[in-house]
Amino acid sequence: MADALIQISEGVQIDETKIAVDPTEGQHPIHELIDDRDRFRHEIHEQIGARMKKYLVRTERTKSDFVKPRVSEELAFAGQVQSHTNAELQLKAQKEAQSKAGKEDFDKDAYFKLKEEIKSRKAAKERLLNQGLPEFEAYLRF
Repeated sequence: MADALIQISEGVQIDETKIAVDPTEGQHPIHELIDDRDRFRHEIHEQIGARMKKYLVRTERTKSDFVKPRVSEELAFAGQVQSHTNAELQLKAQKEAQSKAGKEDFDKDAYFKLKEEIKSRKAAKERLLNQGLPEFEAYLRF
């Protein structure tokens, strides 16, 4: 039988012009993965998502799975209330000290002067804008 194969192979002639060359021959397998990376990434994403869902949905929770707060809500609220009352007490003490020293923290005369100045400036601005100058037409829309 070996002699028959040798005789057949000697009689066969190969036409080398008709041999098709595979362009991917000799290409490293990693190149195939890179070429198909979108599908690969999607599959990995799906697998990781499935693992996460399995852990989140199908596993029974224990106390150690949950985050423990550093401070209880009651203590945090009590601290805020205490801070607020301390601020009130400090403010009252400052006002009492100012009233004993004869100082008022609000000057009504200065307030009314400032208010009158703002009114007069606003009226002057209105007069200027109502003169009809084209440069100030954009300000009239406000």
